[in-house]
Amino acid sequence: MKKKLVMILGTALLVAASYYIGTTQAATIVPDGYIKLDECIPLDDIAYYFIDKYDYPCFELKDTMYQLEDKNNASYEEIMKKIPSVDDLRKEGWNL
Repeated sequence: MKKKLVMILGTALLVAASYYIGTTQAATIVPDGYIKLDECIPLDDIAYYFIDKYDYPCFELKDTMYQLEDKNNASYEEIMKKIPSVDDLRKEGWNL
């Protein structure tokens, strides 16, 4: 009986520690290939999308002010200022 109790408590401790470590890491680390929240458009803000005649994906937003309709998140105007314009890309030598 004592051995089962030790096993159950040990397992519960490991599960709790794993959960704690996993949730604290997820809040602070952005994995390679992912975009930070202050630089992206959350999927919940996309109303629909379509592919134009150049096979380029285009998105229509539900909310055009702040991410996820929360004033504490980044505004889309701030995000758009970080995105280079087509003219800037052409000056850098991109063939667009």
